Amino acid sequence: MSKGLVEARKKQRADSSLTREKILSISVRLFSENGFDGASMRAIADTAGVNLASMNYHFGSKVQLFEAAIQYAAAPINAERIRQLDTLEAAPGLPTVAQLVRAFVDVNIIGGDLAWPQLIARIFAEPSSLSKSQLERLFSPTVQRFLQALQRSLPDLDPAQLGLRFYFLVGAMLHLNRFSSPRMFTGPARPEDSKEQRIDELVNFAVAGLCQPPSKNNSRKGDRIG
Repeated sequence: MSKGLVEARKKQRADSSLTREKILSISVRLFSENGFDGASMRAIADTAGVNLASMNYHFGSKVQLFEAAIQYAAAPINAERIRQLDTLEAAPGLPTVAQLVRAFVDVNIIGGDLAWPQLIARIFAEPSSLSKSQLERLFSPTVQRFLQALQRSLPDLDPAQLGLRFYFLVGAMLHLNRFSSPRMFTGPARPEDSKEQRIDELVNFAVAGLCQPPSKNNSRKGDRIG
């Protein structure tokens, strides 16, 4: 094979990789803004400056493109969370609950300018048949690592109860990420409500919930209202 042909094939592969990256980047933005139904393949292709044939070559179908976009969005989140968790676990002693919560939520997904965090928040509103298996496959290994670390720091808490409380933490994080500030309740955010302050409040809120004493399964009769 001639040197010229080798170089031509390398360039072709590089161009193909760049095209795929561009399609994914545009897909993340349009899916995050419009949801699965609202972002058409034609709109994504036109915005990315490619034809539909190229879209089909790289991803096959809209569902496959959506799945690839979720994976593309999730990868940096998971990588940063695991990096921070590895650092905490390599240090002497057990990480505190606050440290673990911050490592999970403070990964530049709250108040950032990129579209991928909004996509991660938005896909929870998509039909479970479209997103549930993808979310579990992509995030479950990372979540399990954090749950194991939290269980070591909260040994008296039942694993099922810890899982439920962590579920509430994820919900609060996604809500804050989706809306940036609680405008529907308190009006526009004050100028001093920076991204760092919102994360601090989220961490404080989550730690208080996680560290509550184990709750009892059976309510006392006197606790009932009415």
